Amino acid sequence: MTGHIEAIRPTLRRDAITPGASLAADLGLDSMDLVELAARIAADRPAFDMNAWLSEASAPGMDSLGSLVAALERQSESRPDAKQV
Repeated sequence: MTGHIEAIRPTLRRDAITPGASLAADLGLDSMDLVELAARIAADRPAFDMNAWLSEASAPGMDSLGSLVAALERQSESRPDAKQV
């Protein structure tokens, strides 16, 4: 996941990309960046329901990288054939 974010925002310091970092507030991803991130995730994990995570993430403080990774891991646990994060 870090690689996707670094590709979208190459000027970010690697140490800023932490599980608790807000994609918008801390990492500075805007709506176009989030669309690109969603496309990259869909390429890796076509079955992942990004809309479900986005509805969860719309609450203040819930758009963390960690919450996205947790959602991807939950899907992997429920679908053993899914790619790992």
